[in-house]
Amino acid sequence: MILANLPYVPTADLPGVQRVFDTRQPVIGNLRVNAAFGPLPLAPLRMPILRGGQVLYSLTAILTPDRFSALLQAERSFPDELVRGVLDADSIIVARTGDTVQTVGKPAAAGVSQRASASDEQVYFQVSREGQPVEFVFTRAPRSRWLAAVAVPAALLDGEVQRTIL
Repeated sequence: MILANLPYVPTADLPGVQRVFDTRQPVIGNLRVNAAFGPLPLAPLRMPILRGGQVLYSLTAILTPDRFSALLQAERSFPDELVRGVLDADSIIVARTGDTVQTVGKPAAAGVSQRASASDEQVYFQVSREGQPVEFVFTRAPRSRWLAAVAVPAALLDGEVQRTIL
């Protein structure tokens, strides 16, 4: 099926398109604003269309942060005090429980980017965006380089330790 009379939409991620052609593998891009789609940040998922082992096209699906946020909010196996999030390969917040409106599209808390560039998994103490001491845990997806992260309030951990000791 050939779709005609569709407007051309320029890409905001030419390196991502090139990576599809170079690797012949799916590529998920980082969160970006593309004025053609409006003011909200979006993430492209690019799939190679192959014929005879050669990439003919890069088919792009647009992923919206609200879809990721809905998945995080629907997951009920974590206590509400834990802040869970998804960050792109540049440590930009794609989705987060809690205050999503003020944080999506913004850089993660200070130090996250530095630590994420040094390691694919880590557990460490830091101060959250809200100024709260937290134990921060992240792991990186190998293909996309995105991070899944959880921030556990230090007060919650301290309370558990005290109850265990007593």
